[in-house]
Amino acid sequence: MLCPNCKKEIPDGTQFCSECGASVNASVKKQKNPVTKKWWFWVIIVVVVIALFSAVSGGGDDADVSSDSGDSVVEQNDGETTTEADDGKYYVGDKITDNGVEITYVSAEKWTGYSQYSAPADGNMIVRIALEVVNNGTSDFGITMYDFNCYADNQAMSEYWNADDWISATVSSGRSASGYVYFEVPANAESIEIEYETNYWTDEKAVFVVEL
Repeated sequence: MLCPNCKKEIPDGTQFCSECGASVNASVKKQKNPVTKKWWFWVIIVVVVIALFSAVSGGGDDADVSSDSGDSVVEQNDGETTTEADDGKYYVGDKITDNGVEITYVSAEKWTGYSQYSAPADGNMIVRIALEVVNNGTSDFGITMYDFNCYADNQAMSEYWNADDWISATVSSGRSASGYVYFEVPANAESIEIEYETNYWTDEKAVFVVEL
């Protein structure tokens, strides 16, 4: 037999080579697994691929989209959209777009359709705004009177519930709904604004200016 180290011929069954002293029967250490066979290597690869895909797919979504009034709707990198008016305020005819949902500010008026039993307090009046909702998104969208707050001359006002057409709907994808928002305010109020919270997580609001 030959010594695996020095290649000299040695007797069969010899444990150590008489020429170089190397161990004839020593087992060859197994080679370490290449890094591509490590589980954590593929985890890192998957994370990097997902990050690259997200960056590429979201890279083209940062452009502003003009609303009917010239205000802008900004789409963020995380897919969320936020309304952004030049002064944070919206007027009749303006449209808000948020995650595929379009809310159009249709009209604003002083409302007198109440009965004598549901009339506002002396010195007050009822104002209402009409809204139209179109859901072009992929998820259901809900909207109710509870999503709105009103301020007359910067003072908080109360909702007026004695009507049967105030807005309250869960709008499925591809569907639409319309309705009114009512508030009781002083008849001599110089400024009336109705706030709508567009994002519960960031407290972003759209302000509908009521001009009578």
